[in-house]
Amino acid sequence: MNKFGVSIEVNLHHFQDNFSLVKTFAPKSKRLAMIKANAYGHGLVSCAKALPDADAFGVARLFEAKKLRDAGITQPIVLMAGFFTEEQLFRAVELECDLVIHEKWQLAHLEKLPPSVSMRIWLKVNTGMNRLGISTDDVTFAYSALEKIKAVKEIILMTHFSDADDPSNPKTLKQLEAFKVATRSLSCEKSLANSAAIIAFPESHFDWVRPGIMLYGSSPLVGKTGEEHELKPVMTVKSHVIAIRDQLPGDEIGYGSRYICDKPMRVGIVALGYGDGYPRHANENTPVLIQGKRTNLIGRVSMDMLAVDLSNIETNIGDEVILWGAGLPAEAVANSVDTITYELFTHIAPRKESVSFLA
Repeated sequence: MNKFGVSIEVNLHHFQDNFSLVKTFAPKSKRLAMIKANAYGHGLVSCAKALPDADAFGVARLFEAKKLRDAGITQPIVLMAGFFTEEQLFRAVELECDLVIHEKWQLAHLEKLPPSVSMRIWLKVNTGMNRLGISTDDVTFAYSALEKIKAVKEIILMTHFSDADDPSNPKTLKQLEAFKVATRSLSCEKSLANSAAIIAFPESHFDWVRPGIMLYGSSPLVGKTGEEHELKPVMTVKSHVIAIRDQLPGDEIGYGSRYICDKPMRVGIVALGYGDGYPRHANENTPVLIQGKRTNLIGRVSMDMLAVDLSNIETNIGDEVILWGAGLPAEAVANSVDTITYELFTHIAPRKESVSFLA
């Protein structure tokens, strides 16, 4: 890698520690590890191989399932969005995927499967997220229909919380109660808790939990950091200082001359920009870490570079800059740019292969 290039370091030891911590929160539940979207930008196959104790993996697309099977992953793979065409259904069967069923029309396609197929179905119930899911009124009907399909060997009931990231919001408990009422006559395993509910709503744990963002060291709760839950950062994004400039009061920095120096100051230019997936709309409050000290961006983020304030930091060209990760929580960056850590993780993408895994 070029000395001054962008790099991503993925600490698989921390990833494994975070996965183990899920058991501390939900000791009686099986763990469906969410690794969709390239494991939230952390590397699909590497993350899957790091979790031999995962009871199942959750992905969003068939190509992700194929990539895991081609890499030798044998654990159950749950296709979280289910299927939308008959071709996708039969492809999922070939890949031995579990399927999430969320629409009644999907039942007719399942009936076409030969009885030699042995498939586990996750029946999704809409309890208020209003995205995907069978209505609470139709749950018993859909469940009974699935029981009659010979290819369906097991059914798990599930729902998804819309507001569990805010423990003070009463909606999560309303969804939990709606799920209980709709499924009380059905005897099977159940799955409700995402990362936020794993931490904040122990009454929602049931048979399966579905950890996602917490595996990657980020807090799923509003206003919290992963460190507050004893989670460890998995991704560290790094670059380097490639130029240092001494600016005078009144000097303008970057495109649009948005930042105007109000005093003599040293400005560092860092080799990373929105072409690497860093948020272009990041403002002057956005932190970076240099020499173990926090400083902040100045001016607009460019395609290949960004500028930082070096006024109080002794820095040389070539010094390492941490954009988030070890020493700088991703939540601090996300809060400054009005986004969430999910978006930071999944958007960052160095233009050359410069991802390293600590295993």
